[in-house]
Amino acid sequence: MIQLAGEHYHLGWSAEELLRQHPDLRPEEVYAALTWFYDHHNEMVAQMSETSERIRSLRQGQTLTREELLQRRAPAG
Repeated sequence: MIQLAGEHYHLGWSAEELLRQHPDLRPEEVYAALTWFYDHHNEMVAQMSETSERIRSLRQGQTLTREELLQRRAPAG
């Protein structure tokens, strides 16, 4: 549910776009998620902001580049 709320809030996706992006969901599931989001709007936005800040903080502490991480992941050979 938080994923749908985040996509709606951050990406501006409508219920119809959420359904296009998540064909496994039924319309009533998407509308229920959006209803829940708006019923708990302030706490949801606060939670998403807190999570974004935590991610931003973790990224700032990251000393490896994306390329270095991909090299570590590549099989030796």
